[in-house]
Amino acid sequence: MIFTDHGRENALWNVLHSIAEQRTISAYLEVGVCYGHSLQVVLKEQFPERLTLCDTWGGEYGGEQFGGPTHIEVLLKQIRYRYPTTFLNGNSHELLKTVTERFDLILVDGDHSAEGAREDLEDCWKLLTLDGLLVFDDLSHPLHPELLTVYRDFVADKKARVVHEDLSPMGVGVLCKT
Repeated sequence: MIFTDHGRENALWNVLHSIAEQRTISAYLEVGVCYGHSLQVVLKEQFPERLTLCDTWGGEYGGEQFGGPTHIEVLLKQIRYRYPTTFLNGNSHELLKTVTERFDLILVDGDHSAEGAREDLEDCWKLLTLDGLLVFDDLSHPLHPELLTVYRDFVADKKARVVHEDLSPMGVGVLCKT
């Protein structure tokens, strides 16, 4: 996979854009939706046939104080997204364990504590299809330096194939499940 700079300052958005431009995404899971900016990057390129969006919609894990996913529902309506969307409203550590569907693209940008991020990675890895991509954001976030260690330990434990790793400003890693 080739990751190119599409004029974005944000490494995460650049990676998501490149993935959505080069791969067919049939099922997308996003943990830590917040404003929906990352979701919009994916949906600008293609409409996965299934979306699952997980967030507390509050400030608990760095959210932007939204009380619910209403702003995302409005966004999806505006762009005429017509496929099923599942909202997992609440704690990812409880909700992801209830999911049985598989996804070919997953973004993990939720809990930024070391234990919580590792749990999100573990839960999402189980939901990833073979040859699916897991994107982990904030590898080099100045307020969360432990996330790089969490990510690298996870890669080593799972023997995951690193497709891309960028440590600039906030950092992002992309893993492929083989």
